[in-house]
Amino acid sequence: MNAPKPAAFSPPPPPPRLPLSEMVFEARTSLDQQEAAALRSILHALYDDDSLEDFLDEHASKFVSYSANSEQQLEWTILHNEYVSLMEQQIEEQVGRSGLLTSERLFALLREVGGTDERANAFIARVLSMGDYHAFCRLMDDRAAEAFALQQFKEQALSRQRQMTQLDAQLGME
Repeated sequence: MNAPKPAAFSPPPPPPRLPLSEMVFEARTSLDQQEAAALRSILHALYDDDSLEDFLDEHASKFVSYSANSEQQLEWTILHNEYVSLMEQQIEEQVGRSGLLTSERLFALLREVGGTDERANAFIARVLSMGDYHAFCRLMDDRAAEAFALQQFKEQALSRQRQMTQLDAQLGME
């Protein structure tokens, strides 16, 4: 006799992800409205921090040859350490301004906030890259690839514009 096959197990679908502004209120029962507002303020301030953006933009191109399986450049380790210091300084400054959260509480909340919100995920990737050298290198490599693609797009657009200008000049001369 053939034994009946057990029914295939399929886990329930995950709950829908909320935007960052709603996540900080809905996802935690221990987070009050003041903490939620402070967390939101800290996340936005750090995400929009020009010194962090400048650091990433200035050094991203140095990571185009990054591969986790190849030899690691000493410069990458030095830049990772600089990045960690810069992030720690900015986080401590923002936490101090909030007056409600400690750094430990902030990091605990960040682990819970991850989701589909692009800004939250970008910031969380930055924070996680503080403690993970390879995550930092991947972040920088991705940023370098984005910058390269943008530069290629701009060059193509400029080339097309020149071609159109030349065509206009030729048509105007006839």
